[in-house]
Amino acid sequence: MNGEYIASFPTGKPLQQKPDLDCAVSNGMKKGRRIAALLCMASVYFGIDSILHGTLSVMASVSAVLTLIISVFLIYRNGAVFRLRQIPFILAAFLSGGSMCVVSSALTKCIALISFILFLLSWCYLATRPSQKGDGNIHSLCDVLFAWFVMPFAGFAGLIAALFCPEKRKREKNSHPFLWTMAGLLVAVPITVAAAWLLLRGDALFNQIMRVILEDWWKYLSRFLLAAIVSIPFASALYSALDTNLSEHFPRERIVQKAKAGIDSVRCCPHTAALGATIPLCLLYLLFFGVQAGYFLSAFRKYLPDGFTFAEYARRGFFELCFVAVINLAVILLAVFFCRRKPNKKGGVLRLIVGALSIMTIALIAIAGSKMILYISSYGLTRLRFYTLAFMAFLAFVFLFLFLYAVLPRFRAVRFILAAFLAFSMVFSLLDADLIIAKLNTQRYLSGETEELDLDYFDKLSGASAAMLAPIAEDAADESMREEAQYRIQLFSNEYEEKPLLQRSLCETLAYRAVKKEGIPHVRSLSVQITLQLSGYDLTDLRSVALNGESWTNVVSAANMEPLNGCFSVDFSPVILRKENMYVSLQYNGYEMRSNSVSVSPEDGEVVLYLKNAYGSDEETYDLILETEPSPREEW
Repeated sequence: MNGEYIASFPTGKPLQQKPDLDCAVSNGMKKGRRIAALLCMASVYFGIDSILHGTLSVMASVSAVLTLIISVFLIYRNGAVFRLRQIPFILAAFLSGGSMCVVSSALTKCIALISFILFLLSWCYLATRPSQKGDGNIHSLCDVLFAWFVMPFAGFAGLIAALFCPEKRKREKNSHPFLWTMAGLLVAVPITVAAAWLLLRGDALFNQIMRVILEDWWKYLSRFLLAAIVSIPFASALYSALDTNLSEHFPRERIVQKAKAGIDSVRCCPHTAALGATIPLCLLYLLFFGVQAGYFLSAFRKYLPDGFTFAEYARRGFFELCFVAVINLAVILLAVFFCRRKPNKKGGVLRLIVGALSIMTIALIAIAGSKMILYISSYGLTRLRFYTLAFMAFLAFVFLFLFLYAVLPRFRAVRFILAAFLAFSMVFSLLDADLIIAKLNTQRYLSGETEELDLDYFDKLSGASAAMLAPIAEDAADESMREEAQYRIQLFSNEYEEKPLLQRSLCETLAYRAVKKEGIPHVRSLSVQITLQLSGYDLTDLRSVALNGESWTNVVSAANMEPLNGCFSVDFSPVILRKENMYVSLQYNGYEMRSNSVSVSPEDGEVVLYLKNAYGSDEETYDLILETEPSPREEW
């Protein structure tokens, strides 16, 4: 993130004068502040809502792309200079933001949102900062610290200021339209509530319609408040970076010079002291490799030492090796920052320390990685193993660049490490890890590498991962395995069909179409009809009826219940694979009532159940009684 140009800005007050601050923030953007603030808030809100609740993935990507487009327009409109080196950051931000509607995994969406924010912050700083000369590694480090940790918080209150304060113009009495609109809404709330209460009491039909509309109002309100509260700090940081980077009052050059002077002042450790501190470490690693060579190298040759299982061999020492790698990285950073530098010297002793520790750490990472690959080949892939391998691969690149820094005096290791970090975040925001895990495990089972496939783990992955079970659902020799695969595919298909269009990701759409194209045989749905025979209860206050299985719940709103011979009838179509116990729960007038359990199986085809009052029954522990035979009409 180092450049060779100076960004041009509109002429304004010199840095020595007191800046004209609006709403206590440094205003860099002259126009479009409010639309930029709203888009920052929208992009982060929809992204977090998509991660937390799996909804509105399309809106997350659309708002992120619009935020990028408006940011590009505002940055260059306010005087920033365009250079070709900025294009990769713009494209990466576009792909990361757009990928939130592509992937189905919540964790991958989180990586995509974080990558979008980091790329946007990096591009904004790159487009507006002045040129720097000198040590490329030091300036690259200062650049990333400014871009990610200083500018996003320098004007943290700018988001609120942009929403509630007007742009710089002549003040009028009603020059705060947003504030006046909010004040009007606050005044209207109690009046609207009072009018609604009167209308609900005066009309039964309107009462029933509004109850259906507001059936789950608290659930949706709590979801909105949670996503909004979490998104405010991230949106504020994003807007602060856009606003502060454009500000002519932020003394960036002086802060960079002071930071460089501070780094130079702490370099007081002689090279001999650093060499003495690292020699014992290097000797320890050499002894370790010599004594344990056969034990560790067996991972590369894919055979087990005597007395070990695959799990014991892979786990033993794996995390310890990872911690040693992190310790070595800390030692290298301490040596680089605190060792003295001479103007005309290349620092041979320091480079020897960095090179020796780097090459030994790369060897440790290779051993740990081979053990993890051996473990995966024996027990399959999981999220933890997948991201552990990714982290180890990133560490390997870090130490490779540090080794090149030791060999090549002018190699800008910090820049390449940052590029590797951004590249990894970009790749993992585009790859749906859940689909990769499901695909690999399925292929291992079909190829005969393993005789077992943990289908229960598919329940922890995204719904689209069930589509990877299509070959097993068609051709698996094990009938129970085939039925389990068909069961999960049908659950995914039903869930996808019930989802609104804006909540469907591209991966889910492609997986659903692939399943439909293959014509996978589905498990037959069970038809369950429940007739409510309740006396003493006003069913107009009933909100919903739920049929609950051992691992699933089907809910029907009261508005979808049909009268049947004076009673209410509710139809369900649960997907079950084997005999299960199920019970009924009612959301009634603010509280829940539950019935006893009955046992049904998929071979029953059609089941008719009757729900009645619990009094007069031996089942005193339940509020309601669920039976397979109707009770006499005079009882209800």
